[in-house]
This record gives sequence, structure tokens and C-alpha cells, in this order.
Amino acid sequence: DGPDDSGDTHGESLAEMEYRIVQNAWVHSETTVAISNNMKLDKERPEYHRVTLERREDGRLWVTSTGVQRSSRLMSLRDAEGLLVLPQGVPGGKMQAIAGEEYTMLWLKADRKNRIQVCNSVHLNWKAHKSFRLGVVRVVPQETDGLEIVADSVRKALSGTKSGPADIVSSRTFTGGADELFDFVVNTHKQVDVFVVVVQKFEGSYNFHLDATSSLRIRLEKVADSMALQARRGAASEHSPSALFECVVGYVPNGAGSMLICVPEDGVRGALQNVRGLLKHALLVGRGPK
Repeated sequence: DGPDDSGDTHGESLAEMEYRIVQNAWVHSETTVAISNNMKLDKERPEYHRVTLERREDGRLWVTSTGVQRSSRLMSLRDAEGLLVLPQGVPGGKMQAIAGEEYTMLWLKADRKNRIQVCNSVHLNWKAHKSFRLGVVRVVPQETDGLEIVADSVRKALSGTKSGPADIVSSRTFTGGADELFDFVVNTHKQVDVFVVVVQKFEGSYNFHLDATSSLRIRLEKVADSMALQARRGAASEHSPSALFECVVGYVPNGAGSMLICVPEDGVRGALQNVRGLLKHALLVGRGPK
């Protein structure tokens, strides 16, 4: 073998040279797509799922599964235009990709000039954070006890064996108007991955909740309606009247790829548990390779 630092490696160690070669290798170009149909997630491993494409009136690329994904199904591979990058399923958690959700797709039939390098690949550079850093805001009509209980419920709901633990960076109580909520949430929490807004049920809370979610939606950089629907379903599964209350999920325009989710206090654990895996995936997509 020869020394690590030799004339053939231009001053690099063999490990450094290998790393440089791999990082500069050409791989399939990528794009973000929405899925047209529900897809079962494999509990054993992530999956490259064969799909066909269409661009719809909303301007987005939508993909549809080519069917059975066995390696022996060559017709399925022949018709495929891309490989959808699906995460590993979590038993007892997220085991299905839901129609309307967005994922990364690798182009199979792109021109060679559109190839990218490993160092610029999103799906090859995903590194999951060891934990969620959470900023929790409890919305109440007046100062009251219970913030610590709510924050602990949020932490437990977003902690998992696959997604990792969740850490509460800060927790605050908000008693102001709906139009002041977004600025309060974003400006009083620093170094946060997910801002969690929990609205308590009180007299007049239904109308306040509508005003609050409307004011949050217009301030978000991108709203994730399909994820919000999953959160609403989760809240209703824990506390059925919570189905009346809208949930909001989206990216915060702070340049850090952080996300915000607003849910009703009654049903908070069900709402957050139902989107825990999706939030982790959305954070990775929003931030890209690090």
C-alpha cells in the first residue's frame, strides 16, 4: 500500500482523497414532487419507489407509483421516470406516505448535463438532528398555571425511538391578540427547529383560534396543508371535538428552515404524534444538505 501522503495523492491522505472522489462523483439530479396516491412505507429500510410524472395546473410535479416494486418487475422499471425517495416506516407511528405530501425524487431520464454531484445531493447528505429543539407557546386568555404540563406533553409527543428526543428550548405564555401571535412566537424563541403553538380552549376560543390560524398562515413562507390535516386528524382521535379546530403547519421565513405548527390544547399529543415523522422529514427537506 504506500504511505498515506505520497506523490500520487498530491499531499492528501488516502482518506481525504477517497472523500474528495466520492463527494465529486456524479449522481442523478433531484427535485421535490407531490405524491398522487398513498404509499406504504417499508418498516425495514428507506425505499427508492418507481414513479411516473405529470405537471398539473398548480405548477407542481405530481408522481404516481408504477405499481408493484419487486426487482423482478422490469416493466415497472421500464415505465418509471423517477425514483421517489421514501423514508423508513415507523411501526406504531408513520407507516404510510399520504397523497399530497412532498418528497425528493431522483430523475431517471434526465439529460447528462443535468446531473449533480454527491456533495450537492439532498437525499445523500441528509443527517438527522439528534433531537428536535422546540419553542412552545401556550395561548390563553389570561396568565394561568399549566404551561409546564403543556410543554411536557409536547416534548413527549415529539420524542420517538426513530425520530430522536425532543428538547424544550423555551416555553412561554401568550395572552395578546391574534394578529400579534406570530411575532411573539418567532421573536421570543431562538435556535428553534419547531415552534409549537398550543391554543387553550376558553370562552370565545373558537373564533380566536380561527383568527390566530389565519394570521399565522399569511406569515408563513410555505404552508403544509396536508401535514396540517394529519395533525387535525390526530387531535380528533384523542379528543373528538378538536376536529372543529383548524391546525396550521408551515415554514417560518427566518432563513433557518424552522417550522411552526399550531394545534388545539385538547388533542395536542394526538396531533403532534401524528406528524412527528413528517416534521423530521420536512425539516431535512427545508434545510437541505449541511
